[in-house]
Amino acid sequence: MPVLTVLCVIPCELDDSYLRLYREALLRWNREGLAETQIILLPQGKAPGLQTDFEVVSTPFERVDGYPVWDVMRQIRAAWPCVRGQYVTVDHPEFLWGPGRLDKTIAWLRGYRPIYGLGNLRRAGSLEEVTSLQARDLSQEPSLWFMQRLQAGEWDEAARLFEWLSTMHWMYWCPTGLRTPPRPGTSDWIEDVFYIDKAWLDAWGFTRYDNEMPFQDVWDVLQVAIRTQQLYGVQFECTRMPMDVNKLYHLWHPRMRNNLTPKMRDWFLAQPQRWGQSAFSDPDLWACLIARDNAAVRRLRFGGRGTAATYRAAVSRWLDAGGVEIMQDFFRERRDRALR
Repeated sequence: MPVLTVLCVIPCELDDSYLRLYREALLRWNREGLAETQIILLPQGKAPGLQTDFEVVSTPFERVDGYPVWDVMRQIRAAWPCVRGQYVTVDHPEFLWGPGRLDKTIAWLRGYRPIYGLGNLRRAGSLEEVTSLQARDLSQEPSLWFMQRLQAGEWDEAARLFEWLSTMHWMYWCPTGLRTPPRPGTSDWIEDVFYIDKAWLDAWGFTRYDNEMPFQDVWDVLQVAIRTQQLYGVQFECTRMPMDVNKLYHLWHPRMRNNLTPKMRDWFLAQPQRWGQSAFSDPDLWACLIARDNAAVRRLRFGGRGTAATYRAAVSRWLDAGGVEIMQDFFRERRDRALR
């Protein structure tokens, strides 16, 4: 049985060059860990043209003006029966595993056996950007420079660059890892690359809830599930992984954001029976989305009728119906097995 299953969601904006680099970095830098890893590709657009040894689970999506109305949770539900690893992660082809990092991650998961291993997804930037807590975006040049080395086949040089390029934590732009790498230990959940015990996901029904969730990322789903369980008194710990064990680069790529257009708005508003109880039926919210208001994207997900909010409500109903006791039994049995 594989130690880890990687569900690699391929955004419709990416061409096959990113998947080629993703695969090549695994083969050149992480061959030992790759032998104990199952990788399943989940394309949001057309199937990848690049031939790989990876499994592919394709899910057809409706399209608006050529753009797929993608739903990551729908893709994961379709792939879930194929998942064979003890641990599960979700990534994209622009997440590049560093030299030896998959090998070490596999060994670390075996040794620590966490419920939730919290990794280190980094973005390259200039030294000025990554040392400023005010930086809200990073320039393309450092990442493109690194990608040029990869595309030229200069893998030894790229391996050296990987270790010393200035980087920031992916979502929170936190430069603490620049001088003080995180150490193993418990911490609160934050949005970062993750490695989760599949048994824990199955215990509370990660893929049980089949409501439609267009344009919703999996990190928000995990956030509401974890924090909701904590509110119900279900204990939960994240274990931070050191960067010499786990470190991935988030390569720069263009963002089309073709899901936030007048044509997409009209498609949703024209189907009140299907979307009338969701945030997608709010014309005022759509006006903000089309204007590229980031706060509106958060309302679309976390507002009263948002996709993540709907998922949170489903988890709450399950916890009210006896789920708390199920999770307490799960953790009790897990501790008992560890002591045997």
